[in-house]
Order: sequence, then structure tokens, then C-alpha cells
Amino acid sequence: IPPPLMMVLNSVQDMDRKPPVTIALIAVMYLLHVQATRTPSLLRPFALCPGKVVANKEIAAVFISPFIHWEDLHLYQSILSFLWKGYKLEGRLGSIGFCVLLVYLIVLTQALIVAGAHVISWGAMQECITGFSGVLTAIKVILNVNSPAFTKLYSFKVPTKYAAWLELVITYLLVPKLPILAQAAGLIAGYVYVVTPNAQGIVDCVAQQVQQLLIRAGIMKRPLQWWQLWPRFRDSMRRRKQRR
Repeated sequence: IPPPLMMVLNSVQDMDRKPPVTIALIAVMYLLHVQATRTPSLLRPFALCPGKVVANKEIAAVFISPFIHWEDLHLYQSILSFLWKGYKLEGRLGSIGFCVLLVYLIVLTQALIVAGAHVISWGAMQECITGFSGVLTAIKVILNVNSPAFTKLYSFKVPTKYAAWLELVITYLLVPKLPILAQAAGLIAGYVYVVTPNAQGIVDCVAQQVQQLLIRAGIMKRPLQWWQLWPRFRDSMRRRKQRR
């Protein structure tokens, strides 16, 4: 197991509350990365190419491309950052509310990337973008709203109001091939959420509607405490090992 991935597993083990959606999406990122390294041609059509999204209506790329990472460093930077951001935000909104917010941020961030590419140049329209960096930047903006004057960024204390911008620069320095347009779109998406009146109330309302639909469809028999699934899964795996 690569050291960065082991760091993630150890961090999850130490958490007092396991965020199921965050952990599941990290697993999706890792599995897609493994697939991308083995058969890149299989996932290349799902990269976000602004020109093709508009011309060919490639809607699937809007939702799949954020979870695709071609380089190891890009993947590990994304999952380490998302683990703690997701832990905080999923705990605040609940698992379903967190899903609702992620869908909103993914759609708005990707739409801003496409719109921005059309404004910048023809070359930007042909450049294909993958990765979760835009959404992570938006989450950073949201988390910083009610934060203290200073916050920790990669073990360094920095002014909270500049944290999202500094993370944008650090990410770009770590992964220079990563287009800056994705982070810029994430900043705008995050600030749009922040300035929207009663944004969290809207997310909570939509989450309640989604939960009621799931209950009516029989997918959920009762309001589900998703965080309880992790200990059950862990105990099940331990019992299987003991049987062997």
C-alpha cells in the first residue's frame, strides 16, 4: 500500500465519526485512478473537454471527470484534502445533505469551467480537465465562513480569509500541469454558496425531500444513521477473518 494511502487509512481509523460518503468517494477516486493507469483509453472519454461538452452534450463527463486523476501526486493531494474537509462538512450537513451540496458544487464548478474556457480562448476549449481540485476549493471557501482568524493549511497557520487562495497556489505548484481554471471555478462556486441567503437551510430542505423519496421507494425503511454502517462493516470483516 502506498504511504499516502496508508496515511488516509490510519486517519480514518482514528476518526471518532466515520463519514461514509467521504470515504466512499475516496474509494471511487482511488479505483478510477488504478483503472486510469492500467487502461487510460477507457476513462479518457470522460475527461471534461469544454468544447466537446457543448458540441456533443457529454453530460457524463461533468459528473465523472472530477473523480478521475491521472497522476499519483494529484490523487493523493485530493484524497488527503477531501478526507478532512468531508469529515467536517458531512458532520455538519449529514450524509444526504453532503451529497446534495456535492452535486451542486460539481455541476456549478464544471459549468463555470466550460463557460470560462469559452471566454478565455479556443485553446482552453480543447484542453481536457480532470480532478477534484475545483470542488475542494469550493468546500474550503464554505468551511472558512465561520472559521477563526487563523486556520491550519498543511500544518502551517495562515489567515483564514486567504486560505482558499493559498491552497490554490500550493496545489498549482505541486501539480503544475493542473489547469488553474478549475480552482478559479471552485472559488466562484464556493462564494456563490456563501452569499446565497439561507444556503444551508436550502440544502437541508432538499436533503429531507431526498430522504423521504428514498423511504417511499423502499430503499430506506427508516431515517438512516449512515455513520453506524462503518462499525458494522468492520465487525463483519473481523468475523470473516476469524473464521478463516
